[in-house]
Amino acid sequence: MRNKEFWASIVNENSDNTYDFVILRQEVEVTVGRGCTPFDHLFNYSNVVRIFMKKLIVIRGSLGVGKTTVSKILARNLDVEYLSLDKIIDDNHLVDPNADGIPLESFIKANEIILDTANESEKSFIVDGCFYYQEQIDDLKKKFNDDVIIFTLITTVEKCIERDGERENVYGEDSARFVHMITSKIQAGYDIDNSDLSVEGAVEKVMEKMA
Repeated sequence: MRNKEFWASIVNENSDNTYDFVILRQEVEVTVGRGCTPFDHLFNYSNVVRIFMKKLIVIRGSLGVGKTTVSKILARNLDVEYLSLDKIIDDNHLVDPNADGIPLESFIKANEIILDTANESEKSFIVDGCFYYQEQIDDLKKKFNDDVIIFTLITTVEKCIERDGERENVYGEDSARFVHMITSKIQAGYDIDNSDLSVEGAVEKVMEKMA
């Protein structure tokens, strides 16, 4: 039976990242199975999350919702690799500059690149992107044999416009409204409403769902 000593043996309690620490005041059966007694213990929460971590973590949502910031902090806290779907598309020339938008086929090819990259490493990966097509998400889940967890960051279109305006490279209100409309139609994974959350708060919500 997995008890307090079992978890203490595999969780590193010496991390100097104080942000990762939490006090678990609950019955142990919630975390490690039935038959255990309640206890309070100081865990490095990031390491607890790693125990249950999928090979691929997807952070998706509208333009300006905060995907990249949240993803990079998660990648650092969990010691996983970060991938940008937009960068994969650009670096592999999957966009026709003369075409109107990006076709589904380009995103399916990007999925193949993500899979090949992940298969070359023992680490898990976080990939962020808008993910405009339900078919791309379904294809990604199939390619990873469901060893993937998806989070959709959501907020109002007004908040996305506001955040977009604060960036160095601004896409503009029309783009923000259009992308918000498209991405909001797709339901995938866990919704995280970060309208009133700090970046750290959004990261914490994601990690809670992963544990």
